[in-house]
This record gives sequence, C-alpha cells and structure tokens, in this order.
Amino acid sequence: MTPALPVIRPALPADVPAIRDLIHPYAEARILLAKDMVDYYEAVQEFFVAEEGSTLVGCGALHVLWQDLAEVRSLAVLPSVRGTGVGHDLLDTLLQRARDLGLSRVFCLTFEVDFLPATASRRSRARSSTRRSSPRCCVPAMTGWPNSSTWPG
Repeated sequence: MTPALPVIRPALPADVPAIRDLIHPYAEARILLAKDMVDYYEAVQEFFVAEEGSTLVGCGALHVLWQDLAEVRSLAVLPSVRGTGVGHDLLDTLLQRARDLGLSRVFCLTFEVDFLPATASRRSRARSSTRRSSPRCCVPAMTGWPNSSTWPG
C-alpha cells in the first residue's frame, strides 16, 4: 500500500504550536529566523501546512510586501520527510497563492541554495509544454542564482 500524500491546506490558529515546533530546530541551527509565538499567530493567515493524518509535516508562508511583491517565509519540513517533495509541494502552493493574488514577483531569502534551483528545474519539466502567467522570482545573489530570474510557469 502506498503511503498517503500529505494534504496541503491553509493554516489554522490551532496549528500555530506545531508550526513553531517545525521551525524551531531550523531556527536553532540558524537556517530560519526565530520568532516569538505571537508573531506566528499574527501571521497564521499567511501560512499553509502539509498534514499527514493528524501530524503537520511541513509549513510555509507567503508574506505580501507590495502590490506586486511577496516573500516566501518559514518554509520548513520535518527531517523525516525531507527529500520526499513536501517542501516543493508547499512552495508550489505558495506560488499559486501569489498568482491568485495577482502578484508578479516573489522572492525568498535562503541559505538552502540547492532547494530553489531544484524546484525551478522540477517546475520547468512539469510544465514544459505550456506556459502560464507566473510570478517572477527574485532570488538573492548569495544563492548563486542571478539577482532576478523568471521561474517557469
């Protein structure tokens, strides 16, 4: 029997403790920014979560900064699901949310330099036959990408 894929859904206030628990180890390792619990509650409407059964296995947020610009924040998965595509699925969901909001640019400040190029490559293969309007992704030069790249959409 194949394991069920995680369900990705908008976060609820009741999810905040689990979101904080997902992010905490990455914050301790200085991979993600640490936040106070109140900050997660104030931003809960920006988050999507990946849920397997009753367990949250991933989270990520889309923070709108301007009429055409948003930032992907706090993208994290449990270590046990790293490499399974959960993070990529969350990112795809966040980028779809950006499209739904009419945003044309999305960026992510990250030290995980291998994750975003793999996502862009994966999305390119999946959509090689069709092009849809997609947010433009600005990735900082520190990741090894150009300052501004168009993600396949």
